[in-house]
Order: sequence, then C-alpha cells, then structure tokens
Amino acid sequence: MLKNKILAMFVFSIAFALPAGAATLYFSPSSGTYQTGRNFTVNVKVQSETSLNAASGVITFPTDKLEAASISKTGSVFNLWVQEPSFSNVDSIGNVRFEGIALNPGFSGDGKLISITFRVKSSGAAALNFSSGSILANDGLGTSILSGLGNANFTLPSGAVSAPEEIAAPSRLPAKPLVKHEIKDADGEMVLVRDSEAAEKWTSGRYNKLSWVIPSGVTGVSFLLNDRSSSNPGSKSDGLFDNKVYENLDDGIYYAHARFLNSLGAGPIEHFKLMVDATPPGPFSIIFPDGETTPNPTPRIRFETTDNLSGIDRYEVKIDDGKWFNAAELKTSSYVLPKLTPGEHAISVRAYDKAGNYTEQNSKIIIAPVASPKITEYPSNIISPGEKLTLKGTAVSNATVEIHLEKRGEAPIIFNAAAGKDGGWEATYENIIPSGAYEVWAKQILDTGAESLQSNTVYIGVNSWFWRALQWLKNIGGIVIVGLILLAALVVGVYYFIHHFRMWRIKLRREVHEAESAVSAGFKKLKKEIKSGKTSSKVLKDLSDIEKDIEKEIKDIEKR
Repeated sequence: MLKNKILAMFVFSIAFALPAGAATLYFSPSSGTYQTGRNFTVNVKVQSETSLNAASGVITFPTDKLEAASISKTGSVFNLWVQEPSFSNVDSIGNVRFEGIALNPGFSGDGKLISITFRVKSSGAAALNFSSGSILANDGLGTSILSGLGNANFTLPSGAVSAPEEIAAPSRLPAKPLVKHEIKDADGEMVLVRDSEAAEKWTSGRYNKLSWVIPSGVTGVSFLLNDRSSSNPGSKSDGLFDNKVYENLDDGIYYAHARFLNSLGAGPIEHFKLMVDATPPGPFSIIFPDGETTPNPTPRIRFETTDNLSGIDRYEVKIDDGKWFNAAELKTSSYVLPKLTPGEHAISVRAYDKAGNYTEQNSKIIIAPVASPKITEYPSNIISPGEKLTLKGTAVSNATVEIHLEKRGEAPIIFNAAAGKDGGWEATYENIIPSGAYEVWAKQILDTGAESLQSNTVYIGVNSWFWRALQWLKNIGGIVIVGLILLAALVVGVYYFIHHFRMWRIKLRREVHEAESAVSAGFKKLKKEIKSGKTSSKVLKDLSDIEKDIEKEIKDIEKR
C-alpha cells in the first residue's frame, strides 16, 4: 500500500499532461508447447495508445506445473523501479510481482516490461493470469488507462527426463553505465535532458553535464567524448569519477563513450549521444500574399527560413497583444490568420528549432474597412417599452447589417438585417427594450467576411423623462429657446447694474463723511490755536494743512 502511494505521488510530480487512451498488459508468447524438464521464457509486455508513466502487476501460475526460475529487466521500457521484479514458488499458486515507472516523456506503443523464465515441472496444462494490474497515464493526474489484462495458456507434454536447463549466471563484470544528461537553463538551474534509456533529444545548452552512479565493486571508469558513434574508450581506467562537465560545447553532435571497470575487467560500453544546437534559425521576413493592406479579414501569411543543425520544429504566431499559438501549417504552406477587425494589426512570428531556440520577426497588416452603412429612418420621438423599434437604411447589396443599441452601463442589444439587391435594409426589434436613452449604430458584413466601420450614430429614447424634455424643447422651436436665452441674459445684466449702483452709493456716502470729518477737525484745531495766542505764521501753516486734507477727500469723492 505504501509503495502504491509513493508511486502515485511520483507520477503526479513528474508527469506531463497527455490525453488518456487504451492500454493493455499481455504475455508474449501467449501459448505454446513445452516438454517437462525444459525451460521457456515469457515476456510481459504493454501496449498503449498514449504515453504511460507507470504500470504494475501481479501474475499467478500453478506451482505444481511451473516453477519461476529467473526474471530479467533487460530491454524494459521502465527506467525506475518502485518495486523490483520478484517471484515466489512457495504456495500452490505462485506469483510474479513488478511495479515500474517510465520517466518523462513516458512511453507509448508496444514494449517489454520484464521477462520470466519458467521450468516445466509436470505434464498437463498451465495458465498465466494477472490477478491485478494497473497502467497510469503520463498526464500529471495518474489517470488509469488500463483497458485489458491478457493471459497465456501452455501445453506441457511429458518429455525425456533430464536435468533442468541451467540458467546462465549473471556476469560478474560491471553493468553498462546509465548516463544522465543535464544542462543549465537561463537562470543557472540544472535541468535534466534525458538519460541513456530515453529517446535522443536536441538541447540548446552549451553547459553540459554527464553523470552516472558508481555501482559497488567498480574500481574505475573509462571515458571518451568524440564525434563517432561507436568508439571504444579502452579498458584502462581514467579514474573513479561519477560525472563529466563541458562548460562550453560548440554546436554539433557528440558521443560520450563510458564503461565501468572492476577487478575482473571492463564492462559493456554505453554510447551516449549529445546533440547541441545553441544557434537560432536564420532571419526571415513575413510575407502577406494578399498585400499589407487588404479588405480580406482572414489574410494569409507565409515566410521561409531554415535551421542548419537541428532543423525547424514549429512556428508560433501572435496577433496584437494576444497569446502565442501554434501555426503548424507554416511548415509547408501559408497560414490563414483568424478573422481580424478593420484597422492596423501587429503580427509576430517565431520560428523554433528542435533545440528550443527561436527567431522572432514582427510586421503589420491593415485590414481595410468596406464602406459603412447608413441609418436613414428611425423614431424621431419617444417610443414606449412595448413598442417595436423599426430602423431603415442603406448598405452594400446583399450585405448583412448588424445593428447595435447601446445604453451606458448596460450590455448592448444587437440584431441583424439583410440588405436587398438595391442595398436598402429594414430591421425591426420586436422584444421589449428597457427604458433609457440609447445610441444606435450599425456596421455591415460582406459575404467575404469583410466588415465596415461604424455607421452614423442616432439617438433614441425609450420612456425617459430626460428624453421627453429634449423632445419638448425640440418641438417648441429654436425661436423660443433663443428668446429664453436673451431674457436670461437681460435679467443677469439688470441684476449686475443694480448691485454695482448700490455699492457705489455706499462708497460715496463713506467718502463724504470722511471729508466732513476732515473739515470739522481742521476748524477745531484752528480755533484752539487762535485762543492760545499762537503766531500768525503758525495759524497760516495749520490753514495750509487743513486745505490739503480737504482737497484729498474731495479728490477721493471725484474718483467715485
């Protein structure tokens, strides 16, 4: 149970989303005749229509007829085992168990999981069956795609009594290295490209690391990197190391040849292929076969570019500020863009090679609008909510006219009309229109899909007091409106004159009062000096000062 949980968690963490499909576990061969005392081998295989991530099974067999002698993982599509394959001959029903994982990108097709070698113990018939089994999709969810479990039936006739065939003992030389290839991404993080059991894959990383696990008993590693697919690194140790790092590999195809050494000699050679392409595809220009300005709302684009090493993998297109989308047709022919609205549009194209490098090109295309339709007749007065709305106008012959009723803060009401051969059209909206003031405009769409810009805008009020007021003002005529404006101006002018006249009188009274005060104060001062017996010169001086004060106050009054 714990192993199943671990398997499910592992599948979820590494899977890549793919659609689920049918998959079966079966035996090959599924029938045959084998004499007693002999050995025979049965392959446990999987057939999957889509990429699988993991599979497990429990196989049963009669122990009075067959004895499991050995299990081999050689050639398995699995590269990680949650449960090592095992067998048991203890009970009357023997079993073989396995549970493995195919790392990204998973495995699809027909492949071997394990091989089981049986010895025939007695004559009769023997059947192999799956008592349980599972196949999980490489979809990030661990979706079950198991659709069937096969079985096998064997005839076991009596044969000459002989010693059981000897099962070849495993070699004591080291096994072939399982090489893991990693590169650095743009952030400097190490990313797994593949291992020895996965399919070849191009990479854009110049920093390349090859690593392997040193098994017990290995005393050395023989290693060679070159451009030949089957070189022999020799049987002399280059040291005991578990990785090789190449910090700046040039573009090209390389082969890493590695083998383990132990006290008995050199093991088999792993020939690991590295394919490095850090150069993006060549530059190109976007071509518009319909022209850079066209009335066609679904124009075609095409271009031609090459990638000298890994080759072109795909093209992606972006329109304006939209998302990038795959345009597979560009690999062989022109591509028809989705429908575009009239106006200028930015077109961006990326050409990706098989290593993930890309070259981007940008251009612009103008979708020329067709002539706009016209709204010539519409309700000039208010219509009630239950009244049908009828509009008339002109357009291009046989065009589709799309009418928009727009009220601020509300979703527009849209309905269509068909123009006749003469271009005339009439549209009636029969549903209830909510109260309010509406802007009404139209556009026309031709059979080619080409669209016009907006028509003239007209205004319609539906049971609106504001709209009623506007209509009333319109109906009483422009003369009355002008008269009201002039009357308002006259009222404002009279008010302004009266207000300023009142302010002038108040200021005038204040200045006269100040003049009277100045004269009174001067004479009081003069009278006081005469009584005190001042000299005539002093009196004359005071008279002069009084005269100046009076003149000042009189001038202030004149200014008013």
